[in-house]
Amino acid sequence: MEQSRVLGLFKFGQRAHIDDLVRGTLYMNSLQYFVETEASNPDDLRCDSFEGVGRLIQADGGTLSMKIQNAFQPVARIRGAIQWRPTDGIKANIFCMYALREPTGPQFVDPLNFRFGDTFAVFTDGDEFFRRVRTAAEAAGLNVECHLVEYINEGKHQGEMGIFRKRLRFSYQSELRIAIVPGTAGPYRLYVGDLSDITRTGPLPDLNSLLRLNPPATSHKAPDEKGSEAAEFVG
Repeated sequence: MEQSRVLGLFKFGQRAHIDDLVRGTLYMNSLQYFVETEASNPDDLRCDSFEGVGRLIQADGGTLSMKIQNAFQPVARIRGAIQWRPTDGIKANIFCMYALREPTGPQFVDPLNFRFGDTFAVFTDGDEFFRRVRTAAEAAGLNVECHLVEYINEGKHQGEMGIFRKRLRFSYQSELRIAIVPGTAGPYRLYVGDLSDITRTGPLPDLNSLLRLNPPATSHKAPDEKGSEAAEFVG
């Protein structure tokens, strides 16, 4: 999962929230907030009903039996996978980002993501951003985990789900998550210091038109020397 190539890091949201981020505040909702929000909006294509699931157990075609008169008798046939959730839920606070991967189509970012707000922030130095996050977390005595989300086939996956796995239908979100584990009951605001020196912002609907890939210069390279493409923000 961590070997996936990331060309750039973005945050999508409403202008006021993006401004707060640039000023240095990471607003991290509890995982339970996402669970409850998505349970109340089942028809929203952005909502994953598997959020907060600890494990996925493939059981389609299985049978639920009950002991009746000293013998187990079938009472129901199971359809689909069984979602196992920890009794007390998964305790975490999450900051969601968009990790730009190598494009496989004509657009860099799937426009479905434009429903997440009206403004984007792009990080011009991802390594420095993560350094500041870790420094702030350590100063606050917090344990922070950061991983790309792995998108799984719900009809085949067996085993752990947790914070960093979602269903394949949500792969357009190309998420990277920063999580405080264990988290707090409500939202947490992690102040990492002013980020204006390593961020740029703009209108989210314009994002694809502001991105391009520049191939590496080759004039100074030996014939067998290879380079890699890099994304550039041209707004």
